[in-house]
Order: sequence, then C-alpha cells, then structure tokens
Amino acid sequence: MDIQSSTGKYADADVQALAVAVFKDEKADEGFLKELDEATGGIIGSVLESEELTGKEGETAYVHLATGQGGLKARRLLLVGVGERESYRPAQISQMAGTAVRALRTRNVKSVGIVARAEGDAEDSAAAVAEGAIMGLFEPDKYRTVDKEERTIDRLVVVSEGADGEALKRGAERGRIVGESVNFTRDLANEPGASPRSRSRARSSASSSRRSIARSRETSAPSSAFSSSSRALTKRPSGAARSADASSASRSTSRAIWRTSRALT
Repeated sequence: MDIQSSTGKYADADVQALAVAVFKDEKADEGFLKELDEATGGIIGSVLESEELTGKEGETAYVHLATGQGGLKARRLLLVGVGERESYRPAQISQMAGTAVRALRTRNVKSVGIVARAEGDAEDSAAAVAEGAIMGLFEPDKYRTVDKEERTIDRLVVVSEGADGEALKRGAERGRIVGESVNFTRDLANEPGASPRSRSRARSSASSSRRSIARSRETSAPSSAFSSSSRALTKRPSGAARSADASSASRSTSRAIWRTSRALT
C-alpha cells in the first residue's frame, strides 16, 4: 500500500473515500463537523441526530456522496467514532485508522484519505495513522485457498490541513516502517514450526530491518537500541542452534523486530 500525506483541504484529497474521526457526543453545529455537514448537504447532522453514530470508539457510519457534492472529490464518506476528545492519543488514532481501512476494504475502496483530526505533533499523528492502517489490514490467511479476501487498498493519504508537510511525511514513513515490521513479525510467527520457510524468513529479516533503519535516520532513537536489535537479527545460528525448531527462531526474530519498532517510535 502506497502511503502519502497531504497538508491541503480534505475536500481536495484525490481519493475514493474519506474517513473522518468523530468524537463522542459531538454535534454538527460547530467547527469542523459543521463545515463537513454543509458540504454534504446535511448528511452529517442527520447521522448524528438519529444516533446512528454517537462517536463511541469503533462505531462507523458509511454514506455515498453525489459527484462533486460540496466540492469534495471523494464519492464516499466514512465517519469513525473515536471516543472522548480528551483521551484521543496516538493509540486511539491508530485504532481509528485501522477501523477505517478494514471497513472500506470490504467495500472495495482502492484509495482512502484519513482525516484523524488530531491535535499536537503532526509527525506523531501521521505515524499513528500509517501504522494503524497497515497493521489493520493484516490477514493471517496466507495459506488459505477457499473464500480468501482478495480486496486491497492501494493508496492511503494522511490528510492534515495546514500541518508541517515535512513532519507529516516523516511521520507517515515512520509509521509505515513500524507497521510493516509488526506485520512481518506476525506473519513469521504464524508460519508452521517445521516449515523451511520459517527459518529462511527469520534469517532474511536482518536485511529487512537494516533497510528500515536506514530509511529512518531522521528519528531520534538511541543508537544502542538499534545496535542491540541489529545484533539479535544478524546473529547466525551455529551448531545445535541450526538444528533447533524453526518456531524458536521465529520467536527470537519477533522479539528483535519488536525492539526495533519500539526504537523507531
């Protein structure tokens, strides 16, 4: 999935669907939701007044929009409840993004704009969105052959109007690296213990981790954290270790990638 960022208006986002965060008990009579309600011809107010969506964490409401309605390029809109505004932190932002992409993937949407409406550091918010979206799309069904979900989201845009463009890009890239690292670990842990692929993928994770670290030089993670993770990832098994069960190697690699992911954040 291609991860992009935008500091422009949400209405100008060139995506098929917009996913917008809604706080608990929020109304469409002021601020951002009032603007969005006017752009959609009163749809937001109608959804909230009917209590189809109250803003509780994990709730969603999905609507179709007319072409060019309110100046929005997106033809679909997903409202995602995120709970109390005071409790809206990176963890909740990640959950919102994950909920959004899962809901929109089932509707065969190929490009999504995430409007997280997060205050504070733009880089951290963008990282949380990208990380949550990538982790949210993980499916543990690699070997499934019947009724397998083949729909995918090709492009994700982190939308934060007026934010620092460079900070937004750094955050999106950092979140992508962490999300992909976590998914790689989960995929590796799900491999059958006796599978030769488990051992080969455990060894290949070293180069993958090094590439991820190289792309994140701008982060302020201590070098000691990277070095300890890198040593764990690049340590080659010898003697009896080579004959150990592959699942043990998978668990060891998972812990190493987890330490790398923590260092990146």
